[in-house]
Amino acid sequence: MRVRDICRQAIHVIGPSTTAREAAEIMRDAHVATLLVADELAGEPVLLGVVTDRDLVLKVMAMGASAEAVPVADAMTRDVVICRDDQDIAEAVNIMRSSGVRRLPVLGGAGRPIGLITADDVYAALSAQMRDLGQMTLRERVHELESFE
Repeated sequence: MRVRDICRQAIHVIGPSTTAREAAEIMRDAHVATLLVADELAGEPVLLGVVTDRDLVLKVMAMGASAEAVPVADAMTRDVVICRDDQDIAEAVNIMRSSGVRRLPVLGGAGRPIGLITADDVYAALSAQMRDLGQMTLRERVHELESFE
């Protein structure tokens, strides 16, 4: 299974000058915890960083800074760990594990952000596969028992 098969493609991209308050409002309205921060370069978005709800709390609110005055460029994580849409989800899991992150921006073939994959997305996909495997095993046993009748 490839990352593109399970990643969330409804991503929210903001510019680096977006204020922490505006970012928090976008997160609230979209019911998301992560925003990708990108800038346009030759008409294409270039990923600069990610900002999470936790970044806003720890790097803005807890420091007593004004959410209206702080651009997300000051709160975002710049060294972004990414994966590509054509990678296997096992590779994405290894990247998450080795980097200590729960979310990865997903880049498409042109290197532009096209999605976000989370540990929860992986759990859901693998759980569905395990359920399907269990159902297959059950059907196999029923078929076997019926063949003896």
